[in-house]
Amino acid sequence: GTSGIDIDLQKVDIDQCPGSSGSNVFAETDKCKKETTKCVPVSGLGFRRGSYRCECKDGFYFPETQLSDNLRYFNGSIIEMHFEKKLK
Repeated sequence: GTSGIDIDLQKVDIDQCPGSSGSNVFAETDKCKKETTKCVPVSGLGFRRGSYRCECKDGFYFPETQLSDNLRYFNGSIIEMHFEKKLK
C-alpha cells in the first residue's frame, strides 16, 4: 500500500545557515562568505533556497553606504540566483 501527505510548502521554511538545531539537511548550504559575513535565516519565505541574508561580521562593512542600517546585508535569494548562473 501507499500513503500520501499534503504539505503546503509555502508555509515550511528551510534554514540553510550553519548551527541550526535538529537534523537539518539544508544546514550549511548557504553561499555567504564565511570569512567576512555570517548567515542569518529569514523566516516566512517558504520552502526555497535563499531564505537567508549574509550580514557583515565585525570589522567588515557593506559596500553600499547610502542605504539605511537595516538594509545593509546581502540577500540570500540574489546570491543563490547568481550562484546558479555561474554553474551554467
